[in-house]
Amino acid sequence: MKIHYRQPALSREAFQHQWLHDHADLVASMDATKKYVSRYAQLHPFDLTQEDPEGEKIDGITVLSFASLNDVEDYICTRDWAHIEAAEHTIIDSERSEFWTAVNYNVINRLSSEKVTKKT
Repeated sequence: MKIHYRQPALSREAFQHQWLHDHADLVASMDATKKYVSRYAQLHPFDLTQEDPEGEKIDGITVLSFASLNDVEDYICTRDWAHIEAAEHTIIDSERSEFWTAVNYNVINRLSSEKVTKKT
């Protein structure tokens, strides 16, 4: 998971549009993504239900899921990943954006694939 803060020169709307369209297409098109990533999702902040001064600053969250830690390591060592990171740095504030890791155990496997809920 990676928490994104946009480049100061970009509005949130401009960042999210470029991230959702150009950047998502780039990530999905990479051979390394197809080989190692089992799930790629973008979380776009929207109106909050409670006051959250820190959460309001977040412009987006990337979720990448892998079958194993070995796949994570192999993925981030590829040229595709280096290309993705370089492209991302044109729209994010690299000093503030940060990675988070988690171990996830599936309790229920979905019978159908996930669908985009809204693409603007």
